[in-house]
Amino acid sequence: PERGAARAAGRAASGVTSGRFVTAVGPIARAHYDGRTATRIAAADAMKHRLSFLLAASALGAISAAHAGELADAAMRGDGPAIERLLAAHADVNEPRPDGATALHWAVYRNDLTTARALVKAGANVTLANEAGVAPLLLAAERGNPDMLALLLDAGAPVDSTLRNGETALMMATRTGNVPAIDVLAQHGADINAREKLRGTTALMWAAAYRNADAASALIGHGAD
Repeated sequence: PERGAARAAGRAASGVTSGRFVTAVGPIARAHYDGRTATRIAAADAMKHRLSFLLAASALGAISAAHAGELADAAMRGDGPAIERLLAAHADVNEPRPDGATALHWAVYRNDLTTARALVKAGANVTLANEAGVAPLLLAAERGNPDMLALLLDAGAPVDSTLRNGETALMMATRTGNVPAIDVLAQHGADINAREKLRGTTALMWAAAYRNADAASALIGHGAD
């Protein structure tokens, strides 16, 4: 991910001001859903860019930053032997890198279920967010791994965890159209009709905006209005 981080940083440069990510506005959608205005539907498209920036901050962070947590560094590299050695030595599983990302953030980003299970067993805090406000569950929803979501939820991650503007894990899974991820979140009691704070969009509206028919059907099956 180090090369990816450099590319992500370049793409995100125009959307960063004084260290804060700002919303990138996409084209106005022409689709309507259930009589709602195109402007409201387009909000989901704009959020796609914002979420990409926030999740990049969660998973990639400051690659060259010094004094980062050794275990988090090992997880970032995907260094299995180092992770095993550090866990055996009772390293602090919740020690973050300077951007706030923990070893669990990196295991989730890499879809490394084996490491994530070992970290949770060793006491990793599944609710910790990085400096961008992204908790592991939100990252897992974006990555779309239902087994990872189930692991975090069973370990106590709040199913309705949100980003700072109220975007839920369910919305993020819906944007990618991942039905198994949607099902796991719904089965764990996710609020199907939750609305984010900026424009009041719901997961079903995101499914419509991205033309994810399967995701929309799954949401409706779980009681979405």
